[in-house]
Amino acid sequence: MVARNFVYRHVTIGTSANVFHCHQAARTLKAAGEHPESGLKIRDAEKLKKYADMAGLDINQPIEKLAVATVK
Repeated sequence: MVARNFVYRHVTIGTSANVFHCHQAARTLKAAGEHPESGLKIRDAEKLKKYADMAGLDINQPIEKLAVATVK
């Protein structure tokens, strides 16, 4: 029982840390799309288009709009 609680606690902590990092990456991607003058850059537009296509988004729009649409 002690070992199970120990594992649950560590799995929960690890999961929440990964979710936090994912959330921060999504907010940064959205900020890069909304404010291109901020200095944030989308380095790999083809990778963004690939994931947007997998999500069913229209990849023929400008990369900044695609970044914002991907996060929504």
